[in-house]
Amino acid sequence: MPGYTDPLVYGAGGNPYGTSVSVNQEGKMVEDVQGAVTHQAKRTVTVAEWVKKANQ
Repeated sequence: MPGYTDPLVYGAGGNPYGTSVSVNQEGKMVEDVQGAVTHQAKRTVTVAEWVKKANQ
């Protein structure tokens, strides 16, 4: 899976810009994308830390 930082992203539809999901009338996620959301959030924080360290 070239271009993906984790198989969870590919499994959740492969959107490199951020996971999207539909919700039902109760507000529950229809697709199982929690793993991809967690991975992308951690990745965002990691990259932000790299940028912050580079600017110091």
